[in-house]
Amino acid sequence: MPDPFPVLRLRILPPRPDPSYLPTVEDHINSLRADRETALAMDAAGFVVDNLTAQIVSYKEVTEKMRRRMANMPDEERAELEEAAAVLRRLRAGESRKLLPLTVIQQEKK
Repeated sequence: MPDPFPVLRLRILPPRPDPSYLPTVEDHINSLRADRETALAMDAAGFVVDNLTAQIVSYKEVTEKMRRRMANMPDEERAELEEAAAVLRRLRAGESRKLLPLTVIQQEKK
């Protein structure tokens, strides 16, 4: 019998971070470290501390892998990538702002 839900069987790949997110990921790592220290000070359950530690290790692996890949790039490509990453960060930082002013025009009644 054919699969009635073939689309639902697609393999979902985890998102691949790009270097423009490095500062954000590093900030998150620092936040997780602070949370772990708070959990330790509160004598939280071991699984809480273990979970925070696992997240820190996982994010550190991602940032180290990105940095290794960038280090292996030719200088010109790395400079272009860093410039593009800076542009993307600026764009994301300004997402909440209106990019174009909108004017409401009242139609005249005939």
